[in-house]
Amino acid sequence: MNYQIIFFTVIILIALISLKGKFKVKNIISSLPTSKGGWPERPLFAITHVTVHHSATGTNQTSLDFANYHVFTRKWKGIAYHYVIDFDGTINKTNKHSANSWHNGTNNSESIGICLVGDFTRSEPSKDQLKSLMWLLKKLSNDKDMNIAYCVGHRELGRPTSCPGNLDMNKIRNDSGLKYGSSVALKNRAKAK
Repeated sequence: MNYQIIFFTVIILIALISLKGKFKVKNIISSLPTSKGGWPERPLFAITHVTVHHSATGTNQTSLDFANYHVFTRKWKGIAYHYVIDFDGTINKTNKHSANSWHNGTNNSESIGICLVGDFTRSEPSKDQLKSLMWLLKKLSNDKDMNIAYCVGHRELGRPTSCPGNLDMNKIRNDSGLKYGSSVALKNRAKAK
């Protein structure tokens, strides 16, 4: 009987360890180019929502590709996104949460930007990307330094863009427990009525 208890305890511990390591965030901030001193800082308590993007590129593009484009072509202070999720589900942290980066064009000071690599007007995100996105949204919403309760797709902020493609933002919100909205998104929804 004692051997059975030990056996099942070991199996449960192995399962827990494998689940814990399944989602890993790679902090690559220091490996990405910046210019002009990088992004200005903002208080973490001001962050209330997440804006979801797609890269509108092939799935082989990397965080470094986006950073190079943003810094050297667009002449921005750094990569626009706080996280980039690769097609294989790898989560790359590309900015500190306090970085007030330019990723949505309207209310960047309130938002964390997450970009999924791929063009979701033509294809679907991978299952691994969606699982990583759900995990990250839940992790961010549980961060007590921030006040994240909302999640929007980039175009829901009234921007002339197809971003984030055909991602089902209602399903993403439902599955993550986050609500629709931001100060700008709610104003745009009211205008549409």
